[in-house]
Amino acid sequence: MLADRTYWRNTQFESRHSITKILIIINIVVFVLQEIAGFYYPAPYRRAMAYLALSQEGLLSGCLWQLFTYQILHGGLFHVLMNCVVLYLFGRHVESSLGRVTFLKLYLCSGVFGGLMQFCYTFLPFSNINVNVPVVGASAGVFGLVAAYAAMYPDEPLTMLFALFIPVTMAAKWLLAISAGIALFGMIVPIDNIAHAAHMGGLLTGFIYVRYMLQANFDWLRLFRFKAKTKKQELVGTPVSNGPVNYTTVLPKITYRDEDFISKEVDPILDKISAHGIHSLTPRERQILEMARKKMERRS
Repeated sequence: MLADRTYWRNTQFESRHSITKILIIINIVVFVLQEIAGFYYPAPYRRAMAYLALSQEGLLSGCLWQLFTYQILHGGLFHVLMNCVVLYLFGRHVESSLGRVTFLKLYLCSGVFGGLMQFCYTFLPFSNINVNVPVVGASAGVFGLVAAYAAMYPDEPLTMLFALFIPVTMAAKWLLAISAGIALFGMIVPIDNIAHAAHMGGLLTGFIYVRYMLQANFDWLRLFRFKAKTKKQELVGTPVSNGPVNYTTVLPKITYRDEDFISKEVDPILDKISAHGIHSLTPRERQILEMARKKMERRS
């Protein structure tokens, strides 16, 4: 039955195997292993960190894997907890909208390009960075998710705790602007040990990836517009298509029973959404989802 399927009861389709949750688990497990190794085996731990954490010397020596491994290492409990909290808050929505595969690409690319931007930044004369201190953390990837969310839902209101106890509500686009401003200020006035260039690289990657790289027909004029391009993925209550659909001329006549129609036509489409996001659907697949939604409404 249509109503018996969980993805028709939820307003947002969620993957049964959430990449967001897997990434959070990986970050926490690796941090626990870091703490154990650092306490009981300090000398081997320092040698391992020299190979795995991101550093100017490491990349110049050809240790390109550092662009990936530094993303799962953290410098303290507060560091890993903050990254995991933001990863959970934004990651689940971005993953639901883009699909597991595209979401993971976005996250990793944000981390990689954030690391590259931090690496290039260390060569600037005003960077004032101790190149002997390696960079660790998932912040670049997490900032990429924040930017991706703001690019998809710029006017979505978000409530955050300023100074950990003062609630502040603002549109997602303003959170993106403030995050970019803080990262830029930290790059120009480097008064702390935070990798602001990596944050900026993650923000730029997430925004560009969603706003332009996912568009089939790129229009350079869109650079001057800040408007949501990806709709929230709601399979109940909101039509999947953007206008009226003439099923008699676009779709072949379907004579399945409801159960067969769902299993043969709708289930493969939902699997595709889970893997690649709703933006990957063809017009015919969107129309089939709309037909299924109407079937469900008639039966309810």
